Amino acid sequence: MFSSLKKTTLLGALTFAALWVNTSAYFYSTSPVADTNWLPGQEVNVVWMPQLENGEVAPAADATYTVSLMTGVDDPQTFIKVITPEPLSVSTTSFTFKVPENLNPGLYFLKYTCGNLLNWSTRFHVAGGTATNPPLPSDIATETSSATETQTSTDPAATTSTESTTSPSTTTTTSTESTTSPSTTSTTSPTKCLPKPTSTPTTTPPAKCRPHYAR
Repeated sequence: MFSSLKKTTLLGALTFAALWVNTSAYFYSTSPVADTNWLPGQEVNVVWMPQLENGEVAPAADATYTVSLMTGVDDPQTFIKVITPEPLSVSTTSFTFKVPENLNPGLYFLKYTCGNLLNWSTRFHVAGGTATNPPLPSDIATETSSATETQTSTDPAATTSTESTTSPSTTTTTSTESTTSPSTTSTTSPTKCLPKPTSTPTTTPPAKCRPHYAR
């Protein structure tokens, strides 16, 4: 089962590679990868490596980042929870995380956020599941609905101080900040690329500028 998913991921990676831009975020996930299978209740290691491409700019040395557990299709993505214990220094390239006991089997992925720099891991398995939109347990669903980061788009240019985002054609307003995404281009942020919407869920990396697969 996993080998067929890996082949699908590789084919998707070749397609998404054409969408890569020089200004994509440089967080490159080495664990989890496509063949990873997390188990509910398991303590796992999340590991990434900096991988700058031509023209790409690294975050400042004192910058911090967070990692969110996600699921769903490429757009909109479903935010589950922030899994970093706190904002981590970019010099910290690994941390541990306990998988929720009641997380349902399915495909999940990680989102790395460092200011307006974003990157994603490839999709990986929880409990051997292959569902792109696994049902969320009630307590996680409640946490998701009340979380300050509402994932309805992959557009960092629409992110406000409360981490609420909307699609690129709308305006997001909070009590402290209002941000309108430009309407003159299909990619509203120079820091990442957006894939064309996919009608069929795949196991390819979500909205990746530099997709990768298990080596």
